[in-house]
Amino acid sequence: MKSRLAMVITALILAALATIGAMIYIQSINARIKEGATPLNVLIAKQPVREGTSLQDLKDQDLTEIERIPKRYVVEGAYSDLSQIDGEVLTTSLSVGEQLTSSKFRKKSQAGLSYQIPEAMSAISILVDEVIGVSDQIKQGDRVDVIATFSPGPGGADMSKTLLQNVEVLSASANNADSKSAGRVGGSNVQGNQKKTLTLALSPSDAEKLVFAEEKGSIWLTLVSSENNLPVSTGGQTLDSVFK
Repeated sequence: MKSRLAMVITALILAALATIGAMIYIQSINARIKEGATPLNVLIAKQPVREGTSLQDLKDQDLTEIERIPKRYVVEGAYSDLSQIDGEVLTTSLSVGEQLTSSKFRKKSQAGLSYQIPEAMSAISILVDEVIGVSDQIKQGDRVDVIATFSPGPGGADMSKTLLQNVEVLSASANNADSKSAGRVGGSNVQGNQKKTLTLALSPSDAEKLVFAEEKGSIWLTLVSSENNLPVSTGGQTLDSVFK
């Protein structure tokens, strides 16, 4: 008799615990459903947005808007405000209504060289040695002047003249291929074992000047001061003027 009573009591206790567990589970489900239904501010595209769009483009062209979306539908890393995209560019295109997320944006320096080129400019690379490249001191973000020498120059006389001024260096990378042999890029001799590729930002017309100087003459670089990089007018130097 006592054994049967104990079994009944045990069954009742287990049933009560099961009921309590089920209630707790249902309450947690309801809480998650309620939380998932909570609306959040999310930045979405008002119209198709092309790859490479910057924060300024998003603002100027009014390409986004904030929409209240249930939390369950918010994509991980979704932005809620344009201020969160400062200094970044879009690395994929967006369709209308698509959420703007951190995975779709990168800093310009991480997104690729094309995103670092100033508007209306082009990137062009030249190979320099340790001397022409200012003792290998030219780094990304520096400014350089390009001096070109032509033989003969205008009027038939040899001339050296500052061809381009205050040119931005987009990147500077070592060139290890055949690094111990002398080379020649265009008309410029590249000697020694410290070759380096410099990528410069130039307008199309200035890029043409640089290519012409490389092909028909030779070039030399000077590193511009970070504090005083205003253009200076020069007349160039010839055999007659250099001794005056």
